[in-house]
Amino acid sequence: YYAISALFDSGSRTYIVFHHNIHKNWQIWAKLSSSLYNDNQSIGSGFSEILHNRRTELRFQVMYRF
Repeated sequence: YYAISALFDSGSRTYIVFHHNIHKNWQIWAKLSSSLYNDNQSIGSGFSEILHNRRTELRFQVMYRF
């Protein structure tokens, strides 16, 4: 799954979702997302501040079904 959504008057967010059945009961999910802010030179504040206008995240989830 792939999507591009607009951030109101400030940028855009893009993400890709990956799903794979490893085995009969095991699944893996991954999501890669990127946010681009047009008018900002930094994102966040304090220890979580990013000194760029882009933020990228990678998340994983592994599921086991009984």
